[in-house]
Amino acid sequence: MNIIKRELNAHRKSFIIWSIGVFVLISTGMSKYAGMENSTQSMNQVIESLPRIIKVILGTGSLNITTPLGYYGMLYLYLSVMLSVHAAMLGATIVSKEERDKTAEFLFSKPITRTYVMTSKLIASSIQMILLNIISFISSFLFIEPYNNETQSLGSEVFTFTAGLLLLQFIFLSIGTSTAAINKKSKAAPSIAAGILLFCFFLSVFIDITGKLDFFRYFTPFKYVVAEEILNTGRIDTIYVILSVVIMVLMTSMTYVFYQRRDINT
Repeated sequence: MNIIKRELNAHRKSFIIWSIGVFVLISTGMSKYAGMENSTQSMNQVIESLPRIIKVILGTGSLNITTPLGYYGMLYLYLSVMLSVHAAMLGATIVSKEERDKTAEFLFSKPITRTYVMTSKLIASSIQMILLNIISFISSFLFIEPYNNETQSLGSEVFTFTAGLLLLQFIFLSIGTSTAAINKKSKAAPSIAAGILLFCFFLSVFIDITGKLDFFRYFTPFKYVVAEEILNTGRIDTIYVILSVVIMVLMTSMTYVFYQRRDINT
C-alpha cells in the first residue's frame, strides 16, 4: 500500500487551489508595482508619513519600494502567512483525517506500523510543501526579474526569500502534526493549529508596533524570516535557522511519540 501516493492524491485539489493562490498573489502584487513604477519615490514619501501601526500592517517597515525587491518584500509578509497557513492546516489534517473520514480501520488493518504511516504522511506533506515553494520561487522570479535594472540577476536574492518561506513551512507543518497527534479530538486539531499560527503572527505584529520587545521575537517564527533583514544582509540569521531546526525536531518527535500512544477512533 503506497500511503505517500494515497495522501498526494487526497490533497491534489487543495494543492492546485493553493498553487493558484500563490501565483495570483505574486502576479497581481507585482503588477501593481508596474503601475506605480514611475511614481515609487512619491509612494515612499506617502508610506513614510503613515503611522507606525499602518506600516506594520502593510508590511512595508523601512523597505524601499522603489526597487522591485523592496516592493516584493512588502508582499513577502502576506506570502509567508499564506504558505504558513497551508503548512499548518496540511500538518493537522494529514494526521487527523483518518478519524475524521472514518478510514482509520481500513488503514490500520494493513500490516504496517504507526511509525511507517506517520513517516509516509510526513513525506507526502513535505513533497507538497516543496512543490508549492518551487511554484513560489518560479512565480517570484518571473515577476520580479523584468523590473531588474541591474546587470546581475536577482535569482540569488529570490532564492534566499523562498528558502526562508520553506523554513516557515516546515516549522508550521511540524506544529500542525504535533497538535493533531496530541489532541484527542481530531476535528479540533486544525483550529488549534490555526490558533497557534495566529498567535505567532499577532505577536510578531505587536513586536513591530511597540518596537521595544525584541526578546519575544524568538517566540514567533514570523520574526525568524523578515524581508528587511534578508535584503540588508542577504541571508537568514544563523540563530534563527538553529531555532527553526530545534522547533522542527521537537515538534516532529512529539508527533511520533503521541501518535504511537493515541487511541484512534475508527
